[in-house]
Amino acid sequence: MTAVLGTGSEASSPGDGRWTRLVVEPLPVAPTTGVADLVRRLAHRTRVTAWSGRWSRGSVVTCDPTEVVRGPAAHVAGALARVPDVRPDPARPDAVGGGWFGYLAYPGVDPDIATTASSFGWYPDVLRHDGHRWWYEALVDDPGGAGSGLDRAGAARRLAGLVADLAGPGRTETPHVRLRSLPDRAAYLGAVEKCQQAIRRGEVYQANIAVGIELELSGSPHAAWARLVESLAPARAGLVADTVAAAVSASPELFLHRDGRRVRTEPIKGTRPRTGADTDRTERSRLAASPKEAAENVMIVDLMRNDLSRACATGSVRVPQLLEVQPHPGVWHLVSTVTGELCPDVDDPGLLAATFPPGSVTGAPKTSATRLIDALEEDPRGLFTGALGYAGPLAGLELAVAIRTLQVRPDGSARLGVGAGITADSRPAAEWAECLHKAAPLLRCLDGELDVDDRSEPDGRKRGGLLETVAVEDGSAPALSEHVSRLRRSYGDCYGTELTADIVSALRRALGGRPGPLLARVHAVPDDPAHVRITVAPRDHAVPGDAVLHVRRVDDARRAGYAYADRSVEAEIEIGLPPAADALLVDADDRILETTRAGVVGILGATPVLPPLDGRVRPWIGRQRLLDALDAAGVGYRIGELVLDDLVECAALLLVDDVGGIRRVARVCGLPYRPRQTRTVTRVLRAFRELDGGPARPATTRR
Repeated sequence: MTAVLGTGSEASSPGDGRWTRLVVEPLPVAPTTGVADLVRRLAHRTRVTAWSGRWSRGSVVTCDPTEVVRGPAAHVAGALARVPDVRPDPARPDAVGGGWFGYLAYPGVDPDIATTASSFGWYPDVLRHDGHRWWYEALVDDPGGAGSGLDRAGAARRLAGLVADLAGPGRTETPHVRLRSLPDRAAYLGAVEKCQQAIRRGEVYQANIAVGIELELSGSPHAAWARLVESLAPARAGLVADTVAAAVSASPELFLHRDGRRVRTEPIKGTRPRTGADTDRTERSRLAASPKEAAENVMIVDLMRNDLSRACATGSVRVPQLLEVQPHPGVWHLVSTVTGELCPDVDDPGLLAATFPPGSVTGAPKTSATRLIDALEEDPRGLFTGALGYAGPLAGLELAVAIRTLQVRPDGSARLGVGAGITADSRPAAEWAECLHKAAPLLRCLDGELDVDDRSEPDGRKRGGLLETVAVEDGSAPALSEHVSRLRRSYGDCYGTELTADIVSALRRALGGRPGPLLARVHAVPDDPAHVRITVAPRDHAVPGDAVLHVRRVDDARRAGYAYADRSVEAEIEIGLPPAADALLVDADDRILETTRAGVVGILGATPVLPPLDGRVRPWIGRQRLLDALDAAGVGYRIGELVLDDLVECAALLLVDDVGGIRRVARVCGLPYRPRQTRTVTRVLRAFRELDGGPARPATTRR
């Protein structure tokens, strides 16, 4: 078939009075030909980009840019304003014609150290499927014009060449990825807990903490993207086959869509697994009912409202959709929509200056969250959590958040970033599992193996309910808010519903004004979230001696990180212990976890070290109080693995329990542990004592 260019529609081009025209011709390919097939047939061309899913202009493919701009995000974003004026054609309201296509890398606090340059290319023509058939669209300059960089003769040659390529068979290759390395799980768990400490200090309300999975891609980025599109049908799939770093994206999230002066963003916050199993409906309901996920989403909605307000007319920013549960590949997401009307003097670079990077993948407040991200994440993010999409004189601006996105280097090495939004109520092990759940569908689609090792799931003992032990002194429980928060969080994790009982009032009634040191045991059962049962007993106020520990190896499956009312596992572990001894729990690789009754802190050199909350370790109240004390005193600490071999170097092992006590360990039977008084040990104990308001009061009453 010979393609002949039509007259198109015309509009003024700035400056010289000449015209830039939209020219549209049908492509001689079957209407049912998928965007993935076009990408395969054009893969040999330069810097192919492709867009599929819910993009407002349909499926779009581009190739052979006339200009590529690379550099920091702010520099590249500035180029998006350089577009010719093309009057829209009323007969083709969804036409694209041409524009800038590419990505903006995450800038971090210091964009000069970004490992990936942002990259946008100018394409004067596109291939577009409007939902019915494929079209060739071009922005064509009149003789002597320079609006788009493409004249009528050049467009005719382009169309003929593209038609010839599309008549061919395309590349046949089967792409797959190989896992090179997973991020350090313990380091991520530690980063999450440090983020929570920053939240407790009031530095941020929420932050997104991310890691990168290193991969090896066999096959081209084009083939990988085509397979993802055909298998997963992502909401906002994007391919940018840049020669420096290719983006292969299965993004679910709209960052910005500017259509005329109207702007829309659809932040995602809130995730539950979706695997096609019978549990999917339950997971959807858990997401819809989760106060933690709702609060996180609303927080980011407020941030995006604030960002848009910087670029939009006063009073125009609205939230037409809040907390909608949507299905996406492998997960359920909680999605909201924020809209606004741009101020007359704000262009696309100005809009991006007000909103980039996306708030849903940074945190609130955004500036503080990005600083915290730079401090806690081990590697720069690169393309991950940036944005990708297009801007043009007809299409406006449309960008997806660069998540579920492979960043592919020319040698085939690739990185898949994943992250989770951290709040005060987050459980580190659950956030790690969420990261893997997000990555799994993309990797499985490309034959990659990923073990979603979710140690955060509770074991069968949960049927007996949860037990929270609270220290009370003359009717007052200083750590009551921490106990209540932990119990509600654990209840939601274990039973998928909110614990609605008025715990404070129930405790007040149970105490009945009784004086003295007491222990209140709060029992929450799975079938009655509206009530708790409370028993009160005297608490031994005597100060015990230093602890003696006996090592016990435990099966991971028997550690769930919750305070169950059923203590049969702990009782079995404690069989044969001398009356005054405690069991030090370690896993098969000699990693120290905790004791059956307290958390463990090791003083290695000048650094306190706490085992990560990996789903096997309980978030002891004393541990939290110690972290608060160390922060207040300016004592640095590390959250990371502590193994038995470290004991020989330990100046001290300390035990922190649920009733606010701290206790030294005198001996670990059978191991070369020799405690000594060092400056760091003294500082740690003093910091705990000063935060507590007096001498440390270890509890001796057994639960």
